[in-house]
Amino acid sequence: MVDLESALENLEVTRYEFLDFEVDVHPDVVLVCYVARDWPNTPDGEKTILVRALDVYGLEADGWIQIGSNICVVPDAPDPD
Repeated sequence: MVDLESALENLEVTRYEFLDFEVDVHPDVVLVCYVARDWPNTPDGEKTILVRALDVYGLEADGWIQIGSNICVVPDAPDPD
């Protein structure tokens, strides 16, 4: 976790765009799945990365709280020529 927190501290995203989004609601758990294109803060501002994520929210006495997450970079599909 320490390595992850250190890596995330240095990652700045200037913008993002959701490409796909799904929410699955259960009585005390919500699953949020999405695919997004992120624009990391790079000198040229042109690089993008494609990420797939699953966030898990649980219902606590005080309301909903994020209890889990999995985010990974996935390869882009090649441009059709």
